[in-house]
Amino acid sequence: MDMDLIEPVELLRRQYIQLIDPEQLTLPSQELLRLPDTQAQIFHGLFDESALSFSPPERYNFRVLKRLVSALEEAVVDPDEDVCICWFSKKIDILILAASCVLA
Repeated sequence: MDMDLIEPVELLRRQYIQLIDPEQLTLPSQELLRLPDTQAQIFHGLFDESALSFSPPERYNFRVLKRLVSALEEAVVDPDEDVCICWFSKKIDILILAASCVLA
């Protein structure tokens, strides 16, 4: 895998594990965010519970995911080509459900 892709995702993962405020996280560039490989690396590095030894609190996950989805939306040039958000959808559904339970 290309190091130009790995380094920004690894930085994001390390900040995520440190529970850095989601608004302060260093996200990959819009060009990288559009790539399905980048999106997959982000999902597996941050949200795939089977691959993580540590999972931050659900509310933090929700805030990070919200920021990432917003950044992906801003990065999209051609929705048919740029976004492979299908694997985010399951996590989004779970986090929305968890957030609604916590906020209720």
